[in-house]
Amino acid sequence: MIRRSLAALILGPSLLVASLAWSGFVALQTVLDPDRSREVAEELFDNDEVQAQLTSNLASAISAGLPEGAPVTDEQVDQAATAVLADPAVEALVLDALGSTHAAFLGEGEAPETLSLAPVAESLRAQLVETVPGAAAVVPELPALEFDLPTERIPDASPLRTFTQRAVPVLALVAAIGVVLALLTTTDRSSVLWRAGVWAVGAAAFSLIIGLGLPWVIRRFAPDGAEVFAALFSALLRSVILPAIVLAVGGVVLMVVAAIAGGSGGGGRVAARRAGARTEARGMPR
Repeated sequence: MIRRSLAALILGPSLLVASLAWSGFVALQTVLDPDRSREVAEELFDNDEVQAQLTSNLASAISAGLPEGAPVTDEQVDQAATAVLADPAVEALVLDALGSTHAAFLGEGEAPETLSLAPVAESLRAQLVETVPGAAAVVPELPALEFDLPTERIPDASPLRTFTQRAVPVLALVAAIGVVLALLTTTDRSSVLWRAGVWAVGAAAFSLIIGLGLPWVIRRFAPDGAEVFAALFSALLRSVILPAIVLAVGGVVLMVVAAIAGGSGGGGRVAARRAGARTEARGMPR
């Protein structure tokens, strides 16, 4: 009994350490990888909240660049801003800026706070003329527009990346040693496997709740203009979803193996005890 309890005390923290190591490894391969800035930028650009803030900032810049008294409504300006962001040339500029933002998030350079649309001024005017009937007459040309990017609250996550790089190998080693010790300590390995499976499924469920729930909380309570930071943080949290699913599947496998092992090993002992009880009830020697 003591050995089983000791094995359980060793196993629980070891599995927790293992899940932390796996989550850190996945984060280093995704949102904390400086070589994936382009992929992260594309994810940010596709984010609904980031798109909404970019559209709003661009619409404000377009309104400020129009001649005074131009017969253009706010709705038409918003439509023009949406059309401009859908232009491949503009999208490429924004993606470059968001890629630089991700690099700054990892401590490489500064996050750009504004973006000049001078290289795509003709495309911008064409989109405006197409969106707003009659705009060609009142908007012969547009100045070199520059609009704000929602990147002013991007933190420096390089210390987190450095810590994770150092911690993951140590955590993985500690977890492996703990699991081996638990198996060597216990007298009932099927019980250890069952407890490990139950813990893994519970830890995975908790990780999924955190990974899916916290982004919603961040979106709801993040300050205005922090959409890119919220999206980056959400991407970091979503990196735990994959290890959580893997952990849950592994937990189910462990529970199945434990049930099979316990049924085959423990079932015979239970049957023997029941047979002995029946023979004693009949007055026959066991």
